[in-house]
Amino acid sequence: MKTKYNIILTAFGLLVLLFISYKLAIQKTFAVIKEYNSVQLSLTSTKGIDHNLKELQLKKRKVDSMLKSKNQPLEFYQKKLLKFIQKYTVSNKNLVLVNFQEPHINIEKNNLSELNYIFTLKGSYLDIENLLHAIDLNYKNQCNSVSFTIEKELQHSSKKLFCTIILNRRRLSSL
Repeated sequence: MKTKYNIILTAFGLLVLLFISYKLAIQKTFAVIKEYNSVQLSLTSTKGIDHNLKELQLKKRKVDSMLKSKNQPLEFYQKKLLKFIQKYTVSNKNLVLVNFQEPHINIEKNNLSELNYIFTLKGSYLDIENLLHAIDLNYKNQCNSVSFTIEKELQHSSKKLFCTIILNRRRLSSL
């Protein structure tokens, strides 16, 4: 009976020893392995970040250069627009630039200013239409309003076509 009692006591001691070793060492090892696997998984998901970072930096440079080109000083943009219109009216003898007004500035929310360039042309309908097409190609989405008026000259009994064009430009305000 004594050997049976010793075997049971040894088995019970062995089970207690296994339980204590599990609590002290093996459970922590499993936790460390689980954490290691989660870190490996997060590392595999961040492998392409350096490539994405380079792409984002390139896009940022492109957007910054576009903003700089769109946010040109008032005088530069106005001179460029006037030069474009003058160049077109010189090539078309039937088209005359009658009036070119200073830009009207409206400051909006979020530090944006809206600039309206107003100018008037006199000439034939086809020449004005060709100029409008050229403006639309060179100054995309900026043509805000076009109005045609016909004026009669009583002295010469002739009709003249006038076209008033408003170009709208938004830029960051410098205020």
